[in-house]
Amino acid sequence: QMPGIDGFGVVELLQQIVPSAQLPIIVFVTAYDSYALRAFEVSAVDYLLKPFDRARFRDALTRARDRVRERTSAAVDREASVAELLSQIRQLREEQDAQNAERLRADARFVVRTGSKLFFVRAADVDWIAGEGNYARLYTQGKSHLVRETLRSVEARLDPRRFVRVHRSAIINIDRVATLEPYAHGEYVVTMRDGEHTGALPGHVIRGPQ
Repeated sequence: QMPGIDGFGVVELLQQIVPSAQLPIIVFVTAYDSYALRAFEVSAVDYLLKPFDRARFRDALTRARDRVRERTSAAVDREASVAELLSQIRQLREEQDAQNAERLRADARFVVRTGSKLFFVRAADVDWIAGEGNYARLYTQGKSHLVRETLRSVEARLDPRRFVRVHRSAIINIDRVATLEPYAHGEYVVTMRDGEHTGALPGHVIRGPQ
């Protein structure tokens, strides 16, 4: 019995303006026992009937605190679940990005010019690549093609499982390697299947086609 509105009116008003997950924990304190059932229907955690002693009040307060802890724990669990879901989504996106990048590298093509014509050379068809300043020279099927890209730029577009940089100015297609010959100081001469030799030496070509 309050001026203008009773306790149940307060609860109804709260339910209209506050999300259910944020409703306060409610304890009814009254001298009338006839409202107990209705109080629990509106999810009150306790119903204190006057007069009550300190022990009874502590019990009600303990129940209210337990309900707060339960709600907080549930909120933390929800936040943890959301964080885990976001992490899984992020990981999936990273895996998809990696797969897309892998496919792009596997399907990499270079635009080369022969006379007035332009055509594509597939990275998979390249035997090895030599750096020439701000350009790169592609060696493929007994021919060479100059592309207007640095060796670093070309390397970024290649599949690292197939192409290996063996010298600051040379990248080889390991599927095209014929032999490795010891040279000096732990270095090797790499013999390509088309007869070109390249290695970790000053100058990427050791000797030309045989």
